[in-house]
Amino acid sequence: MLHSLAYSSCNRESVAWINAVPVPVRRSIHILDAFSSAPRVLCACRGPPSLRTQRGSFARRFPEIRCTGETERRIGPEPGQGKKSPPPSTFYQALTQAVSAVQTALQQGERLLEIEFPPLPSSILNSSTSSAYDVIDANTRLAFDFAKLLQEISLEKRPGTAPCQRIALIFPDMIERNRAASPKPAKNGSLSGYASSFGNNVGTDEARIRLAALRPGFEAGNLLQRLLQANIRGDGGGDRIDPVLSDDDIFIVIGASAQELVDVEKFVQRVEEADKAGNTRRPVILFNLQLDVSRGDLGLPAFPSRALHHRFLCRFLPVYYLRTRSYSRSMPRPPYVVNYQGAIFRVYPEPYQVLLETGNGRYRCVAEYAMRPTLHDAKQVLTRAVIPSGNEDENGSFGFLRKGFQTATWWERATADRSVSNKWRE
Repeated sequence: MLHSLAYSSCNRESVAWINAVPVPVRRSIHILDAFSSAPRVLCACRGPPSLRTQRGSFARRFPEIRCTGETERRIGPEPGQGKKSPPPSTFYQALTQAVSAVQTALQQGERLLEIEFPPLPSSILNSSTSSAYDVIDANTRLAFDFAKLLQEISLEKRPGTAPCQRIALIFPDMIERNRAASPKPAKNGSLSGYASSFGNNVGTDEARIRLAALRPGFEAGNLLQRLLQANIRGDGGGDRIDPVLSDDDIFIVIGASAQELVDVEKFVQRVEEADKAGNTRRPVILFNLQLDVSRGDLGLPAFPSRALHHRFLCRFLPVYYLRTRSYSRSMPRPPYVVNYQGAIFRVYPEPYQVLLETGNGRYRCVAEYAMRPTLHDAKQVLTRAVIPSGNEDENGSFGFLRKGFQTATWWERATADRSVSNKWRE
């Protein structure tokens, strides 16, 4: 995760100044790799800066990733004026923005919410040495920190905040739930037992952060699943951990795959039935489930049908959304190949921003959308911002072969009348 420094004979004093920066501050710098893999040169060749320059640097440059310049293009309905949130530079800033977006959505009566951002630095996510357990552990840690921030805001009793004192973290199955709650490290050496660091009662029915699973107990599933679950526990019995309790204030679903989205739908239906009986409206948050990837698997053999999106997934409002993409574009003249990357970023209720990386971890907002843009539209906006118009004939045969016949995914092409809700675009 750490970026290499540029050393030279004339910047030793600058290197000494960088090394004197406190470790927490340096960590806040390097965690930017979660959203950008571009190397950063942290040293200059003019000697150490003055104390005034150092203070100004910390005040201005953290976070390093920020939206610079004016918006170059507005597409779709006018999103309205107002200050836009900058892209996050640290995971803590991402969680803080997500908590603010969730609270705003809850105040406006929204109940089904989606949060999506990279759980690990891109260098780790794209590494062949990383495993699914690394992603699960990272999402577990982030979900716990997110839940604690929600509780802190609720305990402060700020005006207009929703009650979030009792939060249930819902895992796909009891194996993942027990793995997160176990104080012992996993056999493969990956991080586990993150829940135990919050106290001995975390994960129990008396805790403020409760751990449960989509399936209510070990009896769920086929015979092979029950045998595997009992073996993980190391005993013959099986706990009955109900995923829905009457005193739960909010539910956060993490780690569910495309095949398990059907279980998520059943879980949400059960929450809605309990809320109807108790005259409540408790929110459900899908936390880093990578729904765009799961939607692409719907309809394939051994996967749920595409109707799952039209009747269920379309109901979730993306309150915090950050998706980074890298592109490569060929040209008939030098430099022949242009590599660039950008991101789609949104903090509810602000509009969607299409961000272009301009180097050194800085992003420039090149477009705004009142509704969620398609991946193709975002790519086209980024391409026009990188490559001047007129380099290629996009309307010619070469442009058609480049773009193809279909320029959007099946769920992006779906009309609004096919789905029960259009929240996923808002």
